[in-house]
Amino acid sequence: MFAKTVDFLGRVAASSAPATNPDDTVHATVVNVASMFGVGITIYYALFYFIVDAQTFAPIIIGDTMVIFMHLIAIRANRRGRFYFAKIVFFTVTLSQLVFATCFLGRDGGTHLFILSMPALGLLIFGHEELKSRVGVMLICGLLFALCHYLFKHHIIPDYPDFVDVMLFSFSVTGMLALQFVGVFSFSQRLKATKENLWWRWTICPVE
Repeated sequence: MFAKTVDFLGRVAASSAPATNPDDTVHATVVNVASMFGVGITIYYALFYFIVDAQTFAPIIIGDTMVIFMHLIAIRANRRGRFYFAKIVFFTVTLSQLVFATCFLGRDGGTHLFILSMPALGLLIFGHEELKSRVGVMLICGLLFALCHYLFKHHIIPDYPDFVDVMLFSFSVTGMLALQFVGVFSFSQRLKATKENLWWRWTICPVE
């Protein structure tokens, strides 16, 4: 069962339309992996909210449902060859979700910590020719993190047990570290692919 699940996730991650630029295929794979990560952790959070108090956290649960749908749209866009659109959908949905959740839960929940991981993903998802997009993601993330940290000091939903904040913060830190791992792993895979490409070129056309 586990092997089948891993195989399915691998096929989803690699599912994208044929691209004339090899970098587009790599970027699409990173978007797919990040989107699947977003779907998984969103389901995890939604189940936690539902178990603790479905009525109190109803707005966030509804929002999470919409987020899952939008992540699937990003994956679908890659399969149709709309690579840049998929990138924009991923970042727009993810950042909107983080700001929305922080607005309701307050900064003590730590949800806004995920924003710190987004610029690193931006470097992996956007190509060298998309420098403006890379810089834009970095600036937007910096601004949104500052706003979330200083503007949303307290939660606006009805009071809930103190342990919820502790649990949410723990989830957020763990999730952010996992997302950082995904980014570093994707970067290492790109380095490996580049190394293999250079090795083949050196083997076929050695430099005298």
